[in-house]
Amino acid sequence: MGRVISANPDDRGEILSKRNSLCGKINKVLCYIHNRDPIIKLKLVRSYCSDFYGSVLWNLAHPSVEDVCIAWRKGLKCVWGLPARTHSALVAPICGLLHLRTELACRGAQFIANCLNSCNSAVRFVARQGVYFQRMSSPVSRNAQHCFSVLGVFLGLLANVNKVAWSVHEYDFDIVIVQLFLVKHRYAHLPMFNSDEVDFMIEILCSLLSGLSVSALMYVLMC
Repeated sequence: MGRVISANPDDRGEILSKRNSLCGKINKVLCYIHNRDPIIKLKLVRSYCSDFYGSVLWNLAHPSVEDVCIAWRKGLKCVWGLPARTHSALVAPICGLLHLRTELACRGAQFIANCLNSCNSAVRFVARQGVYFQRMSSPVSRNAQHCFSVLGVFLGLLANVNKVAWSVHEYDFDIVIVQLFLVKHRYAHLPMFNSDEVDFMIEILCSLLSGLSVSALMYVLMC
């Protein structure tokens, strides 16, 4: 499953190794297709860089997982050419993806559910022993608790986890940002604004989460 087994129970080395591998893969893909449009870049990055093999065996609550998330967000920023000040909570929704922590939690939840219902009696016994009896002293149970905290799904419902349910836009302006990028890259047309004004709107919207509404921004520009 892409996981190196060692006597060291700390997952830091394994997670950081995957982070470094992720950075290398993203850089390699973007290097070969640097002159392509962002939509093609995003498809290729998703296809070749988002496997995260072995992540279901990580301690998903480990602090080093955030390093992987940061590397992933930086890669997505490069794909779309997002401003450096883009808020981290906006990067994945703009790209039409789940936040990586949510993605990893969904995968972990599905893995735990598969183990709990495995046709292999040994796998089923070990998983149920860890989740229902050893609790936080068991790695699989700690991940189950993490999945609950991220997804809000109880143990009995882990098998019903569907990533589509979390594929929602959290903010009303992330869709607007996507539309503005389509205008910027000439997939759409917005005759009332020139390219500098479109870039300005993207810069402002990418750096805020609340306070300034889309209608307020449009009013400022129109004035």
